[in-house]
Amino acid sequence: MAGVVGVVGKVVVDEVLLCEGPPAPDTHQNVTRLLTPGGAPANVAAQLAAHGRPAVMAGWAGADAASSEAIGALTAAGVALRLTRRGRAPVATVLSWEGDRAFLVDQGTLRAQLTDLDDAWLDGMTVVHFNGFELLDYCWPDVLAQVARRAHARGMAVSVDCPTANRIVAQGTERFVASLASLAPEVVFSNSEEARVLDFGERPGWIGVLAVHAGVDATTVHTSDGVSTHPVTDVVAEPETTGCGDAFAAGFLDVWAAGGDVGTAVAQAHTWAAAQARVPGAQPRRR
Repeated sequence: MAGVVGVVGKVVVDEVLLCEGPPAPDTHQNVTRLLTPGGAPANVAAQLAAHGRPAVMAGWAGADAASSEAIGALTAAGVALRLTRRGRAPVATVLSWEGDRAFLVDQGTLRAQLTDLDDAWLDGMTVVHFNGFELLDYCWPDVLAQVARRAHARGMAVSVDCPTANRIVAQGTERFVASLASLAPEVVFSNSEEARVLDFGERPGWIGVLAVHAGVDATTVHTSDGVSTHPVTDVVAEPETTGCGDAFAAGFLDVWAAGGDVGTAVAQAHTWAAAQARVPGAQPRRR
């Protein structure tokens, strides 16, 4: 029986600028501009919908016009939305060039509150996935921890994707790890640099499955049964890597939630990430 992967978090508005080369002071270059829904939760949900899976996103969105456009795009993509709306959504401007990225983020005025939580948000989910950025101090780790407690009380699993290594270091590794541990996650995703700064050379006992991806290098998965490595077989030339980590998480969880083995889950995660690397922006191509 297939599991249902749901996500809880906020809808971000993504502005992706596809650059000809590295941005530099006092230079001019032409760019291609894309405006799409964004943020890891929306990206994971959109990946599931694009592959014909049930896709549910609960949480928060801005009450501004750009958020309304983003919500319309997610609905059109087949994502079922359960959202509280207020304020102005965050806007992430992503500069992308030659496989590298830089982010400029307007945090907006949207804030999550404990009083927003609705048990109906979780209805039908088997796994509840969170964006690790929302565990940072300037976001709402207490709200996510409460959602995770409600999910576990209903027999659901929790998964988390770590934020970038520089954000973890800026906050303080110990504080971030404490917030992550408060969710008691069954699955944690990170890239190799995030795993390094978190000192995840070995799987902490409070994590069920730790999946560490490393671009075109092999993915390493740590479980209670040991450590396995899984080479990447589909290497994309000149990839646009925005959203690839979210595609990896969606592909892995889709298999894992249905009781599939780790090897099959990683293989699908690699396939979905490679497909996203061929698409500009963080959202999958419509099917």
